[in-house]
Order: sequence, then structure tokens, then C-alpha cells
Amino acid sequence: MNNIDNLIENVIQKPIYEPQEFEQAILTAFETKKHTIIHSNIIIKFISLISAFIAITAGVVFAKDITKWINNIFNPETTSQGIIQMAEDGYIQNIDMNFIEDNGISIKIDSILMDDYNLYIVFEVKTKENIEPIFNIEISDLIISDENNNIIYCSYDRVDLYEDFCKKHNIEFSNKNMHNNYTNEGYQTEVIERTDNSVKFLYKLYSTGYPKSKKLIFDFKNINIISNVENITNNRVSQNLKGKWNIEVDLPEVFYNRKNLIYSVKDKSDKKSNVILKEATGTYTEMHIELTIKKFRKGYKPTEEGLDNLLKEILENTENDIIATLENQNGKIFEIVTLNKEGGNGRTYHSNGDVTCYFTFPITRDEYTNILKLNLTIRDKKTTINLSK
Repeated sequence: MNNIDNLIENVIQKPIYEPQEFEQAILTAFETKKHTIIHSNIIIKFISLISAFIAITAGVVFAKDITKWINNIFNPETTSQGIIQMAEDGYIQNIDMNFIEDNGISIKIDSILMDDYNLYIVFEVKTKENIEPIFNIEISDLIISDENNNIIYCSYDRVDLYEDFCKKHNIEFSNKNMHNNYTNEGYQTEVIERTDNSVKFLYKLYSTGYPKSKKLIFDFKNINIISNVENITNNRVSQNLKGKWNIEVDLPEVFYNRKNLIYSVKDKSDKKSNVILKEATGTYTEMHIELTIKKFRKGYKPTEEGLDNLLKEILENTENDIIATLENQNGKIFEIVTLNKEGGNGRTYHSNGDVTCYFTFPITRDEYTNILKLNLTIRDKKTTINLSK
């Protein structure tokens, strides 16, 4: 964020001769900050919607074994109760497929999970030669599409892959479309287990909204292995597993017929509250809320001095000046998810002083009630918004 802070600082130091010029300079700085915040929110968005995947040798994981099975693979401190509930309800898909071999390297997909915001895939790779020690692993040219030619994932660094896909499927090529669709989203990889000549790893992809795909198609040619943290810093690949693989996976109905709960404002404790709810969506394991806190009254145009003070206020902002909790009718209170758990939280600052907040609460399917209370503390001022299904 230093580059953005420096940019805003430069705006403050820049000589301003016309109020309009000052406002435009502030707007440019805000918009730059906005995109940076959204990007960093995506990168840290660890929405852990992984339920128990099908066990490698056991075939099916029964409900009584799920907790133990998850704890053997995932850190229980970063695994929510919602994941266990998803597993118990069968929200999983084991992929029954043979290995696909090319260039002496065999690959298959073991398990998959997909919802509105998350796509988790377990890959298994076997090689004839030994695999080097693994600190990190990634598929550098992975492109995922569905039956409607939606591009589910393509690294934003690989515009060439995106352009080739568009040409092949007679889709208008546009960098803007690539950014606005599903392609420029965050991802993580995590090694589950390995031997000298095999590795099983989890790919975690997350988006602002996946389509309800019935089929996923995976195309890639390179799996890069990085052996140590120094190589990550230097962007150096320790071992490249090269081949050509195309894998198609049919998704179960529970994935593409998924339904969300939509809540609207029932009433507010403070009728004059400057908080405007934009979206409140309940998924299988969490609640996503977007709201805007208006700084100025409608039609008010801040002065040059007002904009200057506003900018300084934002630069001095702390994460604790806006606190949010969610409460159901049973009295259970949910705090926003923490950085190392499922969910994404963030803010977007606007040039008119408004702040858009994004909150994620770890509420599971059985914990949704007809009325939910959103409790907000904004710079020590308390407001309650009652949300209704």
C-alpha cells in the first residue's frame, strides 16, 4: 500500500490552483486506492468452504469421521463449522476418473467443490522421475472454463491465454472483460501429501461471483515446483513438469442449482442513520454484507479544505473505527471473520467521502433465522439494522 499512500501524499503536496483541479486530483488518488484495496481483499480472502473431500482409499467419509478427517488435512484453527456441516450434508464431489498421462507425467482431479465465491480442486500428480522438495506448487498456465465458455479462471498475467481462448471460441477479446469477469481472482495452493514421485495438492480459487456451471474444463501444460522461500522471492522455478492436459469434470446438481438467501432492511434503530445497505446475501456457510456509510448529506459538495481534511482522516483511519457483528433470533452473535479464516472484509473509499464496507460473517445454513440483527459501531456511534428474509 506504500505506493498508494505516497500517491495520496503527493496529491496533498501538489500545488492546487483551482478547486476543481484539487477535487479531480483527490478523485484520482481515491480511485487508485480503491482498486488496490479490492485487489488486496481478493488476495487475502481465505474463504475456507472446503468440506471433507472423498478419502483417497476409504471411498466415503462418514459423518462421524469427518472432523477427524478434516483435522488430518487442514488446520482446525482455519476450518469453520460450516465446512463440517457441508460435508455432513453431502456438499462434495469425488471425481471418479483415470490418470491422464503425457510426457511421462500422469494427472487427475480427485475432488472438487464449487459455490458462488469459491472453487477448490484437489489435483494428484504422478511422475516417473523424482519430484524435488516442494515449498510451493502452481499451475502457471491454468485456464478453467465451463460449458458456456465462461472463463472461470485465467491468471491476469497470462492475457495471451485469455486472447487465444477468445479467438478459439469466437468471443470478443477485451482486457476489461477479463478483469471484470472471473479471470482475475485470487488463488492459493496447498500441498496435502507427497512421495518421491507423486504429489497431491489443493488449489483454492475465489471470485466475486462464479456462474452456476454444470461442467468445468481444465487446460494446462506446466506445473511449476518451487523448492524454497528464496526461489519464491526470486520468482525462480525449481522444477517444471511439462505436458499437455485437458480434463473435463461434470458437476453435481447441488453445485449448479445452489440458492442463496437474500435479506433486506426491515428497520433501523436510528432512522437518520447514514448507513445504506447495498447487499446482504447468505450462502451455505457465511453471510456477505456490503454497505455504504455516507460522509456528507445528499447534494453537499465539500470545499477544498473539506476534501483535504477528508483525505487526512482516511490516511489516519484505523480498522477499529467501524465494528460490525451479526446476531440471529436465537441470540447467537457472529463476529466478522479473521484474516486467517474463511471470508473477506475490506473497504472502498470514494472521493465524495463515502466508505463502502464489505463484511463476511461465519454463519452456517442452520443458523439463519427470519430476522438478523446487524450491529454497527461507527466511531463510537451505535446503530442496529434489522435484516429480514
